[in-house]
This record gives sequence, structure tokens and C-alpha cells, in this order.
Amino acid sequence: MSKKKTARIDLIVHRVGEDMIHSARTDFNVAHAVNTTKAVLSSLGVARGVVESTLIDTRSMSNADLEGFGKDLAAALLSGEVTGLYSKTASGCRIQLGICVDDPLLKTVPWEFMFWPDLQTAPHPHRCVARLVPGTDIKPLPPLKLTSGGRVLLAVAAPTNQPNVDWIETEADMKRIFAANTNDTDLKSIDFRLVEAATADALRKAVQNFDPHIVHFIGHGRPDGLWFLKHRSNAGSVVPTSMLRNVLASDSTRLVVLSACDTANVGTDIAPLIPLAERLVRGGIPAVVANQMPMSLRSVATFCAALYSDLLQEGDVDWAVNNGRIAVGVAYANVNAATVEWGVPVLYRRPGCSQLFTAG
Repeated sequence: MSKKKTARIDLIVHRVGEDMIHSARTDFNVAHAVNTTKAVLSSLGVARGVVESTLIDTRSMSNADLEGFGKDLAAALLSGEVTGLYSKTASGCRIQLGICVDDPLLKTVPWEFMFWPDLQTAPHPHRCVARLVPGTDIKPLPPLKLTSGGRVLLAVAAPTNQPNVDWIETEADMKRIFAANTNDTDLKSIDFRLVEAATADALRKAVQNFDPHIVHFIGHGRPDGLWFLKHRSNAGSVVPTSMLRNVLASDSTRLVVLSACDTANVGTDIAPLIPLAERLVRGGIPAVVANQMPMSLRSVATFCAALYSDLLQEGDVDWAVNNGRIAVGVAYANVNAATVEWGVPVLYRRPGCSQLFTAG
């Protein structure tokens, strides 16, 4: 990864009537702006629908269409004094942009597709996006050297009343990457465990006994919960969001990765307006990676391989997620759905918690 200087910009966005109010800050500056959103937000809603249709191959979104959507997103986020602050800060720097929104409509917007105006591209190795979740008073966990004594738990839940989940490739990639980054083919320096055919209670017990630093769930999700197997049954049922903090995390857990569709989706038709991933961070998990729309298993495996490779080398979850997005965009550039799949993964985290692990 580039050793360019890194600058952070935290951007708080909320609506007042038909106006969108921006407050941006860096370590050295603060800026405020008002942007009229009536036309902008309606166009973003239409474009989001095209993105979702492209993912299920019922429509096609060209690279030009995606670029136009990304420019609309940039226009909605960067306006007035905030534009000036971004331009001044971004000169010669890598930028970590943290977006905090409290409005249900703004939460539905896939900000991850933003087209970076100064670089004329997205995604980009010098720009990353995370969604910040303020309000938790839990003390942040210190960065951990994951390559020495790290504990990683992979949980798989594939009920027979849901589509088949092919998780073997992701497991193999994770083991290969952990081995390569620790020069340890037997994975003795990282404790890697698998919970297969998981019920919620079995996973809860495994998490509490193992106390993992990373929990990776592969299965099916909805905005209001995750599918697990029922006790003594191959069928499954949804465990609601309110219970999932107790299932997925222990005191040492720094990161939860949800390879499950719609786990970062607001889901206004069937669920409360706070996405599952955001609720988990509100419950005390430092960082959660989830999907705001459906994502193919092919792209999930590619994303996770790049995510973990970067996380083991650098330790910063913002850049690791960004590296995963880039990997998907490059690997499947000529596949219709994959034209937009790179923007599906979303990172929710607490402010000040990007450096989850120490580098190397």
C-alpha cells in the first residue's frame, strides 16, 4: 500500500426540510454547507433502483451510468465550504472519509459509489469510505497484532429452506491468506476455527468459549436479522437484530464480517430504519462489514480475500474494505452485475476505530 500521508475527513449529514446540512471536519479545519436536496435525492433514489436491478440481471447499468451516479453522490456530499475543505485536504494525501447520517432516507443512499471529483474515478486506492456510528460510550479496544495469537471464527449457517451457500472457497482463501501473511502453513500463529451448520445458540457458545478477534458469518440475512438453523432441524428461522450482538461478539471481538445479503440495508418495508450492521456497532462491536444489496458468492470470495490480505498487512479496516472493493471491480470488470458489485460491501464502525490491528 502507498505510504502517502493520510488525512481523515468526518462528514456529518442531516436533513432539515428540503435542505441537507453538512458539517465536515479534519484534524485542523471545520466547514459547514447547506445543499438543496429535492432534485438530488430523487435522482439518487432512481439510480439506486437501477443498481439493484443490475445486481439481479434484470437491467444493465453501464460504466458511464455508474460514473454519472457517482458524480451525483459527490455533488450531494461535497458542496459549498465542504468542497473547499475536501480539495485542500485531499491535495497529495490519501483520504479516509467517514460519513455519519441520521436520516432514514439518507441511510438508504449507497454513498460507497461516490466518484472522487479530484481523481475522476471510483473506487480508488487513495480514497476510502466508512459509515460512522457515534453515541457508544464503550471504550475502544487497542489495536492487536493479529498475525501472532489472533483468533478467527468462521461460522456457516445454510438452512435447507434457503438457497444453498457455497462457503468452501471463502474458507480456503482465508486459510491461504492467513498462512501466507504469517509464513505459517499450519496456521499455528493464528487460531482459525469453523462452526458449520450453525444454530444461533451453538454459535453463541462457540463465540463465548473461543473469544474471537474476528467473526466471519456466511449465510443469509435480512435487514432485521440473520438466518440460522433451528435446533434439531435442517430448516432455519431468522434471529432478530436485537439478539445478534449476543450471538456474534465477545469482549475481544474487534471485527464482524457478514457475508450475507441485505445486512447493511435499511429495509424500510419489513424492518426498522437502522440497518442490522449499524445496530451491531451501536451494541458495542467496533466495526462491522456487511452488504447493502445482494452480492454473488463469486464476488464475496474475491472481496474477502483482498480484505483479509490487506488487514493482515496494514491493520486498518477502512483501507482493507477499500482494497476488497477494488479487487471486485478489477476481477469482474466485464461482468454485468459485477460492474456495480464492488460498491455493495459497507463498513460501519465507531469513530476512531479504523486501526483495529497493528501492521504486519
